[in-house]
Amino acid sequence: MIITEHAEHRSRERLGIPRKAVPRTALKALKHGIRADDFTGPIRRFLDGRRHNNGGDYIVYGQHLFVFKGETLVTVFQLPAEFRDYKKWIAR
Repeated sequence: MIITEHAEHRSRERLGIPRKAVPRTALKALKHGIRADDFTGPIRRFLDGRRHNNGGDYIVYGQHLFVFKGETLVTVFQLPAEFRDYKKWIAR
């Protein structure tokens, strides 16, 4: 996995984690996170709108949105407050 300099900076800033924890957290998000395609409703529309602006694979892990292009972590966003309880929008 490759982590861009921007992604490392944003991870440290937005997740509040030390530099050594960034690769571990990114790997957890990649393996255990929920992909944008697995959501329905308003959160799906939000993620699709973001994806059209930036491209890449969007993965929700914890209260954050990780943007990957292939195996490269590009950036990390915090989910808006209305979507932090995202479990109710997971497609079954």
